[in-house]
Amino acid sequence: MARGGSPDPRRERRGTGHRPTAGKQPAALATAPPVSSQLATVAPPSDLSEIAAQAWTLCVTEMGANRALREPDLILLRGYCETVDVMEQAAAHVREHGAMMETPVFTRDGDEIGTRWAPNPAVRQHKDALTTLRLLSEALGLNPIARIRAGLMELAGASMVADIRERLLQRLTTGGK
Repeated sequence: MARGGSPDPRRERRGTGHRPTAGKQPAALATAPPVSSQLATVAPPSDLSEIAAQAWTLCVTEMGANRALREPDLILLRGYCETVDVMEQAAAHVREHGAMMETPVFTRDGDEIGTRWAPNPAVRQHKDALTTLRLLSEALGLNPIARIRAGLMELAGASMVADIRERLLQRLTTGGK
């Protein structure tokens, strides 16, 4: 019985692994629509908080300048900006109440018998928001690592184009041999 999932029809089967078949990617994956100039100046949605709207403006400016902003990205961008707001609210709560909070202790009957120190739940909210921001920033190209990866992909693409151009010129000058 075969192991693993079904083979990808766009890949060539050699030996036991699946390797990409050079030059046989679907056209839809190879090309992306150009960035619409109107997207680079998209105003923040009116229902965002002030801090989320500020994050929106910063991100739209950054992504527009990098020519990385497309209409479908606006959905993730909204989630990113709303998460910035959640993170700020959690941070404000921790600043006000501290990382540990004094919480009441009750008996089974519901009578308060004292207090104890417990972690502030906002610390976890803050941590979760930071994790979500990191993941969304990678997807949107808003962090240094994502920008480096995008630059490396651009370089790799330029290198492949240069190699193809060189081969074509060589064929043309040698008469197709």
